[in-house]
Amino acid sequence: SMGFVIPGLRVQVPPPALILMEDKMNIRILFISIFVFLFLSGLAKADENFRKLVELCSKNNSTACEQVAKICKKQCKEEKSRGCYTLACLYMRGLGVKKDYKKAAELFKKSCDLGDGAGCNNLGTLYQKGLGVKKDYKKAAKFYKKACDMGKSLGCNNLGVLYARGLGIKKDYNKAAELFRKACKMGDKAGCYNFKILYNE
Repeated sequence: SMGFVIPGLRVQVPPPALILMEDKMNIRILFISIFVFLFLSGLAKADENFRKLVELCSKNNSTACEQVAKICKKQCKEEKSRGCYTLACLYMRGLGVKKDYKKAAELFKKSCDLGDGAGCNNLGTLYQKGLGVKKDYKKAAKFYKKACDMGKSLGCNNLGVLYARGLGIKKDYNKAAELFRKACKMGDKAGCYNFKILYNE
């Protein structure tokens, strides 16, 4: 499943031993996500230069990363959610821009408001971890729910973890199980694992 369109990091938590799919900033997947965005937006053929920049940036070429960031800033200003989302990922990693979690949170919020479920999920993760924003489980739950409602399996799984642990919302194993099942049906391995854990308790 695609999370930060960047799959999650499996983190074992106290009993029940649920996995929290926290978004791992994995450069390789990050750049796959940019390519996906390019093809979806029809830019792939139109801008071979941008594709080359993305490839160079993925190989840690700082000049290329700066140019990718510049292009994404322009796309974000044009209200293109994927430009905001990708730029937020660059701020998370400090690629082409100075690492800045607060800026990343603002950009994930904008991409979320523009209808990007991955942006909503990532914003939820930042609220849960207190990165760039004040730690707030209620807000984390709100954005995970938004991501889940937009069809992001990671959001469903993460919301399920909050229900199972009673973080920001009243503990409810039935609701957690329902969310893990939903995530699992969407192909999320952590959701399947968490669903089984709940029923083995």
